Amino acid sequence: MIATIKALSDLSKKLNQKSDRLNDTIESINQKLEDLNLGVETWLTGSPIDRSDPYYDYNKNASVPVRDETWLGYLRFPDASGWALAAKVVTLNERDRVILDGEPARPLLNMSRNIRVKAMKLIPELLDAIKDTAEELLQSIDGAEEAAKNL
Repeated sequence: MIATIKALSDLSKKLNQKSDRLNDTIESINQKLEDLNLGVETWLTGSPIDRSDPYYDYNKNASVPVRDETWLGYLRFPDASGWALAAKVVTLNERDRVILDGEPARPLLNMSRNIRVKAMKLIPELLDAIKDTAEELLQSIDGAEEAAKNL
């Protein structure tokens, strides 16, 4: 038993050190994105960080199973924290993925260690999605400018 406690102690130290570096990485990404001043809210709705097994929630819809998913995103928080990587938990209708319920988004740094670790593998996909969203916004602005010229 003492050997197990010692092994857990060593493992705990390593895990806490890696978690601190993970938080530094998240803070660095937040700062780099904020420095770009993109201001583009984006969510990875098709690639959840985490998801539950389907279940029946008889308070919402007894005939269709639902699923809880945790999404990674980037948004501006209304308080002083500004733009940051974020996560939110939503409950979806399993058949057509309509959101039935959800929690407010929280900064990724405030999520559990498991969520933060799992989110890291989705960062490249999120950056691509932010780029795609920014390009769509530019196209919309260009379209509006063209329409205004033709008035």
